[in-house]
Amino acid sequence: SVPSTIKSVIFTSDYSNILTGSHDGLVRLYNRKLELSLCSKEYDKHYDWIRILKNNPKKLEEFASAGDDKTILFYNEKTLDKLRVIIPGHSAYIFTICFSNDGNLIFSSGNDCKLIVNKANEEKPDDYSPAVKVLGNPQFNSSDVYSVDIDADGNSLVSCSYYGSIKFLNLSNDETKQEFKFTS
Repeated sequence: SVPSTIKSVIFTSDYSNILTGSHDGLVRLYNRKLELSLCSKEYDKHYDWIRILKNNPKKLEEFASAGDDKTILFYNEKTLDKLRVIIPGHSAYIFTICFSNDGNLIFSSGNDCKLIVNKANEEKPDDYSPAVKVLGNPQFNSSDVYSVDIDADGNSLVSCSYYGSIKFLNLSNDETKQEFKFTS
């Protein structure tokens, strides 16, 4: 199948192929010549746009996708079989996800300004459990959060938002360490 607009692309863990996520909710696996090898099954796809794909740093053949249907799906990168689903509790689109360094947690944020953490390592196929925690104050940012990342020691998250702010969150005490605002 021909993809609609591609919103995210990552390499597979062995860097031999690439994975894409698109507006039609499907994940596609391509070789380095961009020949389609495999497409996720219609029943294993998102029901709206995929905004982000991320590799699990500890489970090398696993990656996650998230998007406008407010879910996080975990897949096997070789077969594109869906492993499990998390509904983290967002009230709007998920723009970004990030794994903890040990691969056990997944952080998500997006259009509802919340930063939510869930267990990423549940082995159940459909884990609809509620979020482990909503980080920061209920409205972590004052606008959409477009990206989050974790530092090498796993103690801090950094996020950026629509209105030009960058925030650092201390994960040990759930407090904002620093905030920078850029204006034009």
